[in-house]
Amino acid sequence: MAKSSKLKKLKKIKRNLSAWRIRGSYYRNYKRASLKDHYILVESKNGDDIAGNMFSILSELTNQEYQSFHIFLAAKLEKMEQFQELLANNGITNVKIIESGTRKYYKLLATAKYIFLDTSLNRDYMKKDGQIITNTWHGTPLKLMGMQVKDRAYAMGNVQRNLQMADYLVYPNRLMKDIMFKAYCLDNLYQGTVLMSGYPRNSIFFDQKAADSVRKEIGYENKKLYVYMPTWRGSLNKLDVTKQVDEMEYLLRELDATMSDDVTILAKLHPFVGDAIDFSGFHHIHAFPKNLDSYRVLNAADGLVTDYSSVFFDFVNTRKKIIIWAYDKYAYLGERGTYVALEDMPFPVVASPKELAEEMQKGKSYDESDFIEKNGFCDCPEATRNLCHHVLLNENCCNAEKNAGNGKENVFFYVSTLAKNGITTSILSLMEHLDLKDKNYFAVFREKTFARYPERLEVLPENVSIWPISSEPRYSLKDKWYAHLYFAKNRVSKRILRHIEDLYSREIKRHFNGVKVDYAVHFTGYEKHVINIFGRLQAERTIIVHNDMTEELKTKDNQHRPTLEWAYANYDHVGIVSKDLEAPTRSLGAKDSNLCLTYNCHAYETILKKADEPIVFQKHTETNTDQETILQALESEGQKFINIGRFSYEKGHDMLIQAFTKYYKEHPDAKLFLIGGYGNLYRKTLRKAAMSPAKNNIFIIRQIDNPMPILKKCDFFILSSRYEGFGLVLLEADTVGVPVASTEIVGPTGFMRENGGYLVPPTVKGIYQAMRSYDRGEIQPLNIDYEKYNQNAAEQFRKVIGG
Repeated sequence: MAKSSKLKKLKKIKRNLSAWRIRGSYYRNYKRASLKDHYILVESKNGDDIAGNMFSILSELTNQEYQSFHIFLAAKLEKMEQFQELLANNGITNVKIIESGTRKYYKLLATAKYIFLDTSLNRDYMKKDGQIITNTWHGTPLKLMGMQVKDRAYAMGNVQRNLQMADYLVYPNRLMKDIMFKAYCLDNLYQGTVLMSGYPRNSIFFDQKAADSVRKEIGYENKKLYVYMPTWRGSLNKLDVTKQVDEMEYLLRELDATMSDDVTILAKLHPFVGDAIDFSGFHHIHAFPKNLDSYRVLNAADGLVTDYSSVFFDFVNTRKKIIIWAYDKYAYLGERGTYVALEDMPFPVVASPKELAEEMQKGKSYDESDFIEKNGFCDCPEATRNLCHHVLLNENCCNAEKNAGNGKENVFFYVSTLAKNGITTSILSLMEHLDLKDKNYFAVFREKTFARYPERLEVLPENVSIWPISSEPRYSLKDKWYAHLYFAKNRVSKRILRHIEDLYSREIKRHFNGVKVDYAVHFTGYEKHVINIFGRLQAERTIIVHNDMTEELKTKDNQHRPTLEWAYANYDHVGIVSKDLEAPTRSLGAKDSNLCLTYNCHAYETILKKADEPIVFQKHTETNTDQETILQALESEGQKFINIGRFSYEKGHDMLIQAFTKYYKEHPDAKLFLIGGYGNLYRKTLRKAAMSPAKNNIFIIRQIDNPMPILKKCDFFILSSRYEGFGLVLLEADTVGVPVASTEIVGPTGFMRENGGYLVPPTVKGIYQAMRSYDRGEIQPLNIDYEKYNQNAAEQFRKVIGG
């Protein structure tokens, strides 16, 4: 077992070394090599395909007017032989196939002036000044995409950045353009050119001679020929593929048994499914020919059978019969909605194999004219020629549009993980008190941090767009060394700083190429890589300080001193959420010219509503006793003390438990409720409580979505922290009428003094003193005017984004 683990580790190191070296070569070529004006790189679905738009473009590039160009096709290693055969069979001999992911491939990424693609380039890619990118995508989407797929929106960043940096986005209809811009938040960002010129691959549908020629080549001239092209379902894991193969084979055999002898189907399935089905035993259904372009074959067919695939948007140009075979409509569409309901389309929809066989026997009984007109179709016979002449030969022969946008300024707002904590509460409260229609707001986050909790994005207001950072820093071997010296060893020589500058300049080109950012707000103030990226954006830059960072640097490994010192000295605004944070923030480099107050907003109305809701424990909620006992304790006699904060050292839960244990000896009916979302001391806190004589009266709750109803049922809130940024939970407790006390520390002290709050030393003795003072009736609610407070806080923030 140990040997196997060691072998895996060695393989991983080898893979990483290879990736770092290839990136190093790419970065050198990116920086030093000139663009080759007559080099064209074509890539379809990350080198996994050659069909559709990219094949049509390659076919067009065989013509005489392009003879001065050198044309390269990216392909995965296992696809190279197949692609070579397909090109040769179709008379395309002027294309050189390059293996994806190799040094040669990356050199082309850095030197080819023209790039044509139909999905997205890999996450390493950075657009070079002067490169011209044309992105056709690969079909009009029927299924929801991008931001509108709730559990996958966090992962849309690589597609989004690829679309944003394209010089040309090509669309076959107005519907698709509107869908893509909305789904990928391009409406007010995209600065390239939209070509409403039709799809290259759809040109074939206007060529009857080509249809007759292919039909003669493939046979079936005396049959009614349908092509079956379903969408892919699910993921590519082995279990999912096996399930799909079994289901598809069963359905096709049922269909084959009920079909008439004068009808034939060519089934173009996903390779993982199609290659696993043996069609030799079928009478009416055959595998799709691999040596011919799929759209040339489709053009020769009499009709199309599909499900939720966008292919029908293309085939409708032929005005031949289309049948929607939605055998799993409710199961499939229940997981992922559509832009156009099946019932709203003119095509017949069937469910069973028998219904499909019967429908194929019938003639076409619908008219698609309204569908074509309503959705703004612009396909035409010359789409491929027009596109290539427009892009490569500088002929103005396409319907070109510039995206107008709404003319508002763009605010990019780093929100981190949106975990249930005080900073997230502060973000959402601020958004409640800003006019989100006044500017275009984009929530920025790192894609990888949402993989486990994609639902967290759902808390964002509806009119806030998103901009995921689609990858972590992409290091070369050299980058890895300098990053180690800077981040791990805190070295800050001129050479190191120069390399760090180069590294993050690349990251900006990778993630924000062609993006107009007017205001960049690093709201959370943590995460060294993002601090470095945001601090180098060409925008008015703000970083918010939510905590005493001098203490964070002493006690935690969640900040990097040289990065903080650089940020506090170079950001345009360093916003502190409390006057108490001024001294520690100045000690890390903030100056008079950039230091400012940006109080946290407080969504008091939301808190009041949440406090009136019933107490609900979620499946992920953990407690130190059964939940029914906790509910009974909240309704029982005796004083109920509460603290809400993550389970970490600075929150002082250990001191609070010790103080309560002492108080419990005098008041055995008193209870203590500790509620936290995350933190590395949760297990230690459980053990601490279990060893206390008051253990039966200490209730610990981890990860409850709404703690406000519990807070409202308690009598006294104690902020027991050793250090804080502000302590928003003090405001939440006060909002629901619960008296509060705080330790006298940097962060909440100024606020508490301004509002007559009760302060004690950050010790066990001090916290015990607060409990005794509450018992004597000396601590009352603060009764703050939160409407006025919020107006002031929102106004402070507006100053850092232009007023």
